[in-house]
Amino acid sequence: MTDEIRNGCIDLCKYFHTSTCNLSTRFLLELDRHNYVTPTSYLELITTFITLLSKKRT
Repeated sequence: MTDEIRNGCIDLCKYFHTSTCNLSTRFLLELDRHNYVTPTSYLELITTFITLLSKKRT
């Protein structure tokens, strides 16, 4: 994987995580329901990405 692609993947994962945090706040304000976005969810996102990448490469 080139550095350019790797950096793009990093930026995309960060975007997914921060946008989910923002949507969770909106979800709470509009529907009065809690949704937790934790560091563990971020790590699960990365683990899922690695799994999909491995499957795609084989």
